[in-house]
Amino acid sequence: MIKMEFGEDFTKQMDKIFDDWKNNWNQTLLSHKTEINELSEKISVIDDWSNCLLSVTELKRIPNAKQFISEMFIDIYTSLVLVSLALYKYANMCLRSYLESTMRLIYFSVHPIEYRWWTNKLYGHTPFRMYLEFVTKLERINKVDSEKTPLIAEVRNLYNELSSYVHSEERAFQTKVGLSPKYSLENFKGCEKTFRETISYSNILLLGSFYENYQQLSAESQKRIIRIGIDEEKHELIESFGDKG
Repeated sequence: MIKMEFGEDFTKQMDKIFDDWKNNWNQTLLSHKTEINELSEKISVIDDWSNCLLSVTELKRIPNAKQFISEMFIDIYTSLVLVSLALYKYANMCLRSYLESTMRLIYFSVHPIEYRWWTNKLYGHTPFRMYLEFVTKLERINKVDSEKTPLIAEVRNLYNELSSYVHSEERAFQTKVGLSPKYSLENFKGCEKTFRETISYSNILLLGSFYENYQQLSAESQKRIIRIGIDEEKHELIESFGDKG
């Protein structure tokens, strides 16, 4: 455990911290190398979306659309790094940011004026529920959002769970076993589950919002988004996306 000695050379403190993180990484890799590589592969689906999304007519009206995609990538990538170092609280905080960026990309794609207000700090804080209300009105999302498959309710519940880490609820505390966070099988499994759900729902929302553009991707990229980007148990949520009316 790190014992903070205030006044000590910070570089020495960092050496101790990195030693602890290296130990966490070694334990994570020893027990979960397969899972870490699977999560990394899921992140790669952003590449399949990238060129497709930047060619969307609506998104061309947003000067910094590429930055949303870049931000989504760095948020989810950083989350995986933090999971590997047993910094589970902060990994979940990055997942919330990734989900928010996904929703903003979808919302601002058809709200260019609001986007300008937002970038000029004239828009104020936008509650996540506003983004949810908007995507619920999209034809394909609305079609699957029912009592049988409550997509929006599940996304809302996921966001609330991730928010508990941002707001530092007691169950999210990192220092229960000491000042330096340690690898935990239970915490890793919980974070892995949340990671998979966040990636899956993000890809489902992107698919429901930009389906016509998705169809313009190569067959291989389409298969990757479905097979890698969305967990198999959630495939039923997208079965109707290709239907007309």
